[in-house]
Amino acid sequence: MGKGTRNRQDRAQVQVATPSKQVKKQNKSVFYGTLAMGIFAVVLVVSLLLNALVGAGVFMRARTVAETDDFEVNGAVMSYYIHEAYSSYVNYYKEMYSSFLSSSSSLSIYNIIGIDPNVSLKKQVMDEKTGQTWFQYFAEQATTQIEEILVYCQAAKAAGVKLDEQDIASIDMQVEYLSFYAQIYGYSYTSYLSNLYGKGVKEKDVRQAMELSALASKYAKQVQEGYYDASTDETVEKFYNDNKNDYISADYLIHVFTAKKDTKEKDAEKAKADYEALKEKIEGYAKTLSEKTTAEEFKQYIKENWLEENEKTYRTKYYEDLLKEVKKANPDATEEDNKAAAEKKLKEKLEEGAEDMLEDLLVEDYKYNVSKDLGKWIFGEKDVAAAAVNTTKVIKDDSKDKDGTYTITVYFLTRAASRVEDTTRTFSYMMLTGGKDGFTLSQAEAALSLFKKGEKVDQEGLEELARSETYKKSTFNSLEELKQGSVELKEFDEWLYAEDRKAGDYDLITCTYNNTMYYVLAYVEEIGPAEWYVDARDGMVADQMETYYEEQSKTHAVTINQKAIDKTRM
Repeated sequence: MGKGTRNRQDRAQVQVATPSKQVKKQNKSVFYGTLAMGIFAVVLVVSLLLNALVGAGVFMRARTVAETDDFEVNGAVMSYYIHEAYSSYVNYYKEMYSSFLSSSSSLSIYNIIGIDPNVSLKKQVMDEKTGQTWFQYFAEQATTQIEEILVYCQAAKAAGVKLDEQDIASIDMQVEYLSFYAQIYGYSYTSYLSNLYGKGVKEKDVRQAMELSALASKYAKQVQEGYYDASTDETVEKFYNDNKNDYISADYLIHVFTAKKDTKEKDAEKAKADYEALKEKIEGYAKTLSEKTTAEEFKQYIKENWLEENEKTYRTKYYEDLLKEVKKANPDATEEDNKAAAEKKLKEKLEEGAEDMLEDLLVEDYKYNVSKDLGKWIFGEKDVAAAAVNTTKVIKDDSKDKDGTYTITVYFLTRAASRVEDTTRTFSYMMLTGGKDGFTLSQAEAALSLFKKGEKVDQEGLEELARSETYKKSTFNSLEELKQGSVELKEFDEWLYAEDRKAGDYDLITCTYNNTMYYVLAYVEEIGPAEWYVDARDGMVADQMETYYEEQSKTHAVTINQKAIDKTRM
């Protein structure tokens, strides 16, 4: 039977037969059921296709979020920059609170910064007053960064600057690291990139972002180096004089005396009398301290008071443990000798506490500020130093006196308002980490001997030694015009900034940091310019760079598509 015949018979049957209502309902049910299944299948296919496209970043790549004449950033690349801004923020605070986090088993960095990593940042409010979400916050940062990058990229193109083979090789290495870490953490490469930079972000998007950043950075650095090369002593001095208040500062010692009312005392009259007596006592302390004429006298008076006030506390807290420690170390000693030894150790511990307290008294590089009494005293009202070195200032704060707290702060000026004349250092160093799996002192001393006897007793020779097979696990670095106090290793900092230090000096310095031993083989390349000069020159170049960028941003306008940015997944 042919197809046409079957259709004709079907139609005939419909015309002849008169189905019951139940049959009609069943036919409708079958029809709508079939239709619904068909629609569901289509929706499922479309949904799967959409998810696949989203997962592949197709829609993000189709959206242009920022562009200039010759460069553009799509949604996937924008996702990279937003996630980088987010990651940088988290890592910054993670480093800031590292010691606190390591001592707590219940807190994470996300508890501290107030972000839930398991909830979309678009659903988490950062600023309750404005309603700004965390997504908007990081998107704003990323947008500002992208604008600057695109301006410099466009300027680079106009200047004929391109990425060279070395630049591309550096990017290749960064991408390889991503693949390497994906394997270490047990992710597929695709999943790892999505976790880091957002769903749908692929290697090509990461490469594009890195290439844009590299080109912008390369050209900006060239422009900056040009300004540095063009700077002279005369231009720096003029800039300093025109902006003196930005570069003068002072150093001072500070000590705070505090009187607090005993809130646990039930007798109100007695509590008041004791509080008034305590206030009178610290008034006397502050007056005596304000009469000191040298920094050593100032510190010695504070130390004596501190020792007197803390002796009882230290004895209660440490004496018994120290006595047990002494007895264990000297089982044959007499009770009298052990007590004497424990007393000696207690005194040493008390002295250590006092010395630690004294280190916290010094405030260095206090910047120009005449909005407060301290600033007015140091800098004066007419941009001239008001206070001379080795003078004191007493500031009383009775704003909380009625609540039972009264403070008197005594300041002692150790450096009057001026520019910092301390010289900087340009140097190279090779750092050997000690400890169980690190280098020994003898190995570090052998490195010093090899350097001393080498053909190149200079920066190049030190780098060659650090790259050698024997010392390849060492850390090598060269730093320019570093200020005193920038080196966290105290012993190294003291050696490097000694008054008699000169260019060409080298030595091996043994340092301790966080209970780890470090051996630093250092070579001084240059006793650099004064700190004020470095700061003023850097400030001058920063102003020139800002002016240059403003000019270029007018020449190479960046178009931003905020709607496309808002669609970034986060």
